[in-house]
Amino acid sequence: PVVDRQFAGGSLDWLSPFPMFCGLALIVAYALLGCTWLIMKTEGSLQKAMHDLARPLALSVL
Repeated sequence: PVVDRQFAGGSLDWLSPFPMFCGLALIVAYALLGCTWLIMKTEGSLQKAMHDLARPLALSVL
């Protein structure tokens, strides 16, 4: 919150649900990005493991 053009909040205002959700969504999005990159660049068991992991990550981003 801003009062008279000065910040009027506390030091723990960032611990509200919206910033926590945004941080978690960013982590999941980067995990999905890395997972899909590994799918393109690898073969065999690692590619299959990343393919199996990509679907739940994609659903959690939505």
